Amino acid sequence: MKAARDAVDLEAAAWVERMARPVQDARSLALFDAWIDADPHHAERYGALQSLSTSRDLVETMAVQAANDMRAGSTWGRSIALASAMVACVTATLWLMPAFRHQHLAVSAGLPRTVTLADGSHVVLAGDSELDVRITPWSRHAELVRGQAFFDVAHERYRPFEVAAGDTEARVLGTAFDVDRIANGGIALRVYRGAVSFGRIEGTQWVVRAGEGALSTRSGLTRQQPIAANAPDWVGGWLEVDDVPLAEVVAHLNRFSAKPIRLATPGIDTWRTSGRFDLRQPRRALDALALGMGLAWREDAMGYRVIASQDQR
Repeated sequence: MKAARDAVDLEAAAWVERMARPVQDARSLALFDAWIDADPHHAERYGALQSLSTSRDLVETMAVQAANDMRAGSTWGRSIALASAMVACVTATLWLMPAFRHQHLAVSAGLPRTVTLADGSHVVLAGDSELDVRITPWSRHAELVRGQAFFDVAHERYRPFEVAAGDTEARVLGTAFDVDRIANGGIALRVYRGAVSFGRIEGTQWVVRAGEGALSTRSGLTRQQPIAANAPDWVGGWLEVDDVPLAEVVAHLNRFSAKPIRLATPGIDTWRTSGRFDLRQPRRALDALALGMGLAWREDAMGYRVIASQDQR
């Protein structure tokens, strides 16, 4: 496996040197396109080494090593020398690159938080949510530890942006989408611009396009209802649902509510509901749920207690 990765890195480094030349002929461009399209890892490694090749420290180191190795004389020999120098310098330059960024973002229950990442992407993190972000010269990776986040990803052709949530992953180049770790353990995706590759990290992947949604659960992937908006409603403080379990609605409300909401009557968590709720006003939302579902709620020292209306006591 390592030998195969080294071979790809060597090829990628040779292409970086070749594509940096001031003049390109049609045949070289066609060969480069064919190489990029042959394997997704080719684009990934090309982007990685292309980024590294612009490092001043790497260029200086390459100049010393390449001067000793390019005495072979042939054009291909010079390319191999430069490629070898680049691969040899990758490890050394990792500690010198300023483009490594690690951000750990955590938001308590309440209003969302908007963050600009090192690559220019924007993330809106819902209340009671946590996100871990690592950006390197060749990769952009985020893990949604809990909660929900909306991503407006800066487009980069050779550096995909990946979002992991449990064993599910969304992978994009530049788009706008929402990832939600919902109450039953599933991962919901909604795409508002562009397209997203979505599914189990070690399983089936779907391409989900703008205006579409998908849900990943233990039983597999399912399509969700079409989306008409340009961004999720919760970013503006609203929740709109259609035939979802009460537990899912309460989970969203708890991300915004300063006091926790708990379902006290056994079984009501599976009751299904539809509607539009103001996340910033949990009392109003609870009133609407009570009216439409035959529920009642009370405020106590622990927060808001929701029960079936016939269970009042």
